[in-house]
Amino acid sequence: MANKINIIFFFIVLLLINGCHTVHKDDFLPPPENLIPKDKMIDILVDIQLIESAIKADPFRKQNLDFYVNYYYDYLFKKYTIQRKDFEESLKYYQQNIEEFDKLFADVITRLSKLQSEVNNQQDTKAN
Repeated sequence: MANKINIIFFFIVLLLINGCHTVHKDDFLPPPENLIPKDKMIDILVDIQLIESAIKADPFRKQNLDFYVNYYYDYLFKKYTIQRKDFEESLKYYQQNIEEFDKLFADVITRLSKLQSEVNNQQDTKAN
């Protein structure tokens, strides 16, 4: 439950930060050359949330935060065959349109909720 609250809090803060300035359509950046498709971006953001939750849940990893963050992010970028720069540019591009960005993160939250339900069901099955 606390994990879910942390995830939701993270997204609310992120959305508030993004909503603090007015962006006009003329100010939008063009799509980056290596724009990550939305479906893949959702997969990546789900994995990022899982990585960050795992790091926060382990006291040893918290002590070596920089090392583990870099290690897991490098692994993540290799897994999806993307560059950090492509991820950052794609994220910045998607953040320009707050409505679309809200939808994107709603999909991330939905996916994380499904994963949480699956884990809970497996734990219930093992307990019985």
